[in-house]
Amino acid sequence: MTDINKSLLVKLNNLGQRLRQLRKAKDILLRQVATVLDTDTAVVSKFESGKKRPTESQVTKLAEYYSINKNELLRLWLCDIVLDSIKDKEQAIEALELALQELKQK
Repeated sequence: MTDINKSLLVKLNNLGQRLRQLRKAKDILLRQVATVLDTDTAVVSKFESGKKRPTESQVTKLAEYYSINKNELLRLWLCDIVLDSIKDKEQAIEALELALQELKQK
């Protein structure tokens, strides 16, 4: 019935998981990331756990810091925003399909 997998609506915090993965793979401490973002370690920890969402500018800084394509992180960031806003809605899948059709027409 749908092109969009329903499990996507359950799996939130795609960005946070990726940020934690990047940081741990490079053996970087939370405080080092916090310094780059001019914030404290608690905020960075909340980004990684999904309790707080970074701004677009912070996501771009993180991509630069981790030396990865910023579009990878921005896609995850935007995905989390969309999923978070519709996760509890009965019509979520249908709305996403409609939005996808609209985007494809542009």
